[in-house]
Amino acid sequence: MAVFAEQWIDKDETNIRVRAMVGELDGSNLLKSDRTGSYQLSNGLAEEVAEDLIDQGADRILKRFNDA
Repeated sequence: MAVFAEQWIDKDETNIRVRAMVGELDGSNLLKSDRTGSYQLSNGLAEEVAEDLIDQGADRILKRFNDA
């Protein structure tokens, strides 16, 4: 599992990009999500990324990892 966030200023507005991925231990399946928006929406962007990964099956991957 990995998460990376970066911010920058563009025309007097602070923006943020949140990227995350979850993968099988053997690398056979890698799920990715990426959202960009205003810095004021950063918590919402992080939640969207998490929900997207869960929709792709990240919860099942993480459960297998925890059960191992």
